[in-house]
Amino acid sequence: MKLLEEVLKKHIAPPDIPAALERFRFLREEIKKRNETVNLTAITGDDGIEVRHFIDSLAAIDAGIGPDDSLLDVGAGAGLPGLAIKIALPRLKLSLAESVQKKAAFIADAARALGFDDVSVYPVRSEDLPPELRETFDTVCARALAKPPVAAELMLPWAKVGGRCLLYAASSVKSDGLSRVCAELGGEVSAEIDYALPPEPSRGGDGPSARKIIVIRKIRPSPVKYPRRAGLAAKAPLI
Repeated sequence: MKLLEEVLKKHIAPPDIPAALERFRFLREEIKKRNETVNLTAITGDDGIEVRHFIDSLAAIDAGIGPDDSLLDVGAGAGLPGLAIKIALPRLKLSLAESVQKKAAFIADAARALGFDDVSVYPVRSEDLPPELRETFDTVCARALAKPPVAAELMLPWAKVGGRCLLYAASSVKSDGLSRVCAELGGEVSAEIDYALPPEPSRGGDGPSARKIIVIRKIRPSPVKYPRRAGLAAKAPLI
C-alpha cells in the first residue's frame, strides 16, 4: 500500500502510520470477503480499493475535517468515506447512514473489528434519520449519492450552522442549480477542491483520475420541511 502510505504522510504523525496501514489492509480484506455475498462494490482489486476507495476517501481531510469533528457519512455503502477517514483521524466522532440493511450490517461489523466502538451506524435513508440529529454535525459527506442538487437536500439539514457538507464528484460533474438549492436549504457553495487520484499499477498506470469535492457551508438553519419524505428529493428536485 505504498500509494496510500504516501497520502497518509500528509495527514498523520509518522509513528501512527504503520497501525493505520494495518487497519486499511484489514478493511480491504473484509470488503473483498463480504463482497462475495453482499454487493458492496464493483471495485474488487487491491489497487482499485486502495486508490478509488481509500485514497479518494481521504481527500476530504484536505477540505477541512478536523481530528475531533463529528462526521456524518450519508449513503455510506461499504462504509466509505467514513471508515477511511476514521482510520486516519481516530478521534473523529463518526456516524454513517446506509439504508441497505446488509451493507449497514457490514459497516457495523467492520467498525467493531477495527476497534471503533464509538461509531454509530443508522440502517436508514437520510430522510429517515432520527430528528434529534438535525443540525448537529460539523461535517456531512457523501460519495456517489446523487446529483449535487439532490444530494444537497439529503445532506444540509444534518449539518450544524457553521459546519459544512462535502460532496465528492468526478471533475466533469456539473453543479447547475446547486447554488439556488443550497440557498433554499440554508447553505452556500463555498469552494470546489480539485484533486487527482494516482494511477493504479494493476491497470497499466492509467490515470490520474480527475476528481473534486464540492464544499457547501451551512450558514443558517434549514427549513424544517427538509429533507422531504423518502424519495422526493430525487423524484422532484428543488431545481
